Amino acid sequence: MTVSELGYRNAIQEELAKVPFEYLPVLLKMMRAFREGVTLKGAEESFRTGWQEALADETLPFSELWDDIDDLLPQNENSYYFSHHLRQKRTRRYCARAYSCNS
Repeated sequence: MTVSELGYRNAIQEELAKVPFEYLPVLLKMMRAFREGVTLKGAEESFRTGWQEALADETLPFSELWDDIDDLLPQNENSYYFSHHLRQKRTRRYCARAYSCNS
């Protein structure tokens, strides 16, 4: 671990220690959503997954992609950010599936 990486990890831990306990579940969801959003699968793996899902008919109509998003989120000031992230993620998955179906 580099010095700068250690510094960031320490700073994050210090900030985490200041967060009230009742907000930790939401923070954990945010951190996971962030990590999943920035660590994307490779193109080949994404294409293969989308192709398998399309063949198995594991698809949703575009109009239904975001129907349950509000039910998945805690209703607080962070809801917009979660909702926005999930909409982007589902749109990317839908587009990948649509692309694989048309290829």
